[in-house]
Amino acid sequence: MKIKQWLFMIVWWGILFFLPSVWAAERVEILSPNPVGSGARAMSMGGAFIAIADDAAAASWNPGGLIQLEKPEMSAAFGYVHRRENNTSEFSGNQSIQGSDLNYLSVAYPFELGEKRRNMVMSLNYQRLYDFNREWISTDKNTSKKYTQKGDLYALGLAYCIQVTKDFSTGVTLNYWGDSLFKNKWEQSYHYEYVYGKNNDKSITDGQGELYFKGWNMNIGFLFRIGEHWTMGGILKTPFTGSIWHTVIENRINVDSAGSTCCPDSSFQEGEQKLYMPLSYGIGLAYRFSDNFTISADIYQTQWNDFKLETTTGEKVSPITGKDTKSDSTTWFRLGAEYLIVGEKIAIPLRIGIFYDPAPAEGSPDNYYGFSLGSGISCKWFSFDVAYKFRFGNNVNRSMFDDTLTDFSQDVREHTVYMSFIYYF
Repeated sequence: MKIKQWLFMIVWWGILFFLPSVWAAERVEILSPNPVGSGARAMSMGGAFIAIADDAAAASWNPGGLIQLEKPEMSAAFGYVHRRENNTSEFSGNQSIQGSDLNYLSVAYPFELGEKRRNMVMSLNYQRLYDFNREWISTDKNTSKKYTQKGDLYALGLAYCIQVTKDFSTGVTLNYWGDSLFKNKWEQSYHYEYVYGKNNDKSITDGQGELYFKGWNMNIGFLFRIGEHWTMGGILKTPFTGSIWHTVIENRINVDSAGSTCCPDSSFQEGEQKLYMPLSYGIGLAYRFSDNFTISADIYQTQWNDFKLETTTGEKVSPITGKDTKSDSTTWFRLGAEYLIVGEKIAIPLRIGIFYDPAPAEGSPDNYYGFSLGSGISCKWFSFDVAYKFRFGNNVNRSMFDDTLTDFSQDVREHTVYMSFIYYF
């Protein structure tokens, strides 16, 4: 036991999002609109986890559920995503991107305090909330364009939960959006080639930009047991103002048909912007038929009309369109189920979920739907879970380039695999 406690303390001190991206430093495009949690178990149930929230990932889904942890534990989750986009207009055809990253990392410690020996839990959490990896390629007779974007946003969170009564607990997670284990930034690069004139001369433009993000916000949640079978949970994620520091370097050159170059030119821009992140909140219900079978359902809403980008000139625009437009709120519906096959020393879960996952757009939201499933193995000392999620949307992201490409839209197909490992001390 001493070795386990020593390892636990090393990990504890060692550790000590909706995906926005900026287009041309004035627009934030949302690829995955609702940053509502992590972990393979939650995702395999379609994200219907607010009223369950019984592992360390509760710091993101609902910190009020952390009180259900009985032992100190550390957890790690990883994700792999493959996203395919069938674009209309000049970015036509199928284009895709894939990658794997750390999804979640946490250490949690339950304890008792005070004369009444009240149950409490503290946890330290590192969560990947936004994915910026993207690529577009467009070619025609006289033009070639390539746009690449990569990076992630993580939040380092300190969570605290207290059991107020036998059936009611509440908790809060304080999140720092800044450089911690990884740089909290994303990068953009573009390469344009234009062929012109009788001699097929060429104009080439290369650009490279970096954008750093930081800010603070809180997740506030509760968990309430209603009788023997029902549980209710709630989560509120506070709005906050984040700062974006961006730098953009652009180089231009002309090349004639003989390969000679002329007229090199370059420019450098830098500045700070403010990103106003909106209020979001949700409520969930779970019904436990038995110790082996549970179903859960969540409703989650984000107030995207308050989502604003203040540019370097002081103008406030919609980060989705880059203009002074409004976006309706989105309401996400999720439904999940879990059945446990219990043996003498191990348990094998079977999970499934479905969800409606709208994304903010100019005016009414874009419609996304999906399903998930997963399984794993659990015993006295550890749990291992794996989940698969499929998310799709047709004729979406129409407002992404509506100022230059009036007929632009996408059909999106996204496949994600999550793996989580929890070790109990």
